[in-house]
Amino acid sequence: MKSLMIKIVKTVSRILFVIIIGVVCAVIGFIVTANLAAVYELISGQPFVLNGRESVEAAGPIGLILGGLTGLVGSGVVFFGGQTRKSIH
Repeated sequence: MKSLMIKIVKTVSRILFVIIIGVVCAVIGFIVTANLAAVYELISGQPFVLNGRESVEAAGPIGLILGGLTGLVGSGVVFFGGQTRKSIH
């Protein structure tokens, strides 16, 4: 019974870590792409336009989504990769 509880706690903590890392990577992605859009505007003299939005408003959500996906997939592989390899073999 005790080992089952330990497994449950480990699995829940891994899931929480994956979610936290995904959120942190999403915020980092938002900041990086917003800065890249600002630098692009400074260098080219024209704002980055996507779907009627300019500069940071256009690039920020792209970085948010890509950063979040990268963080979720990467941390999921790191935290749960060993379990999937064991179950395949």
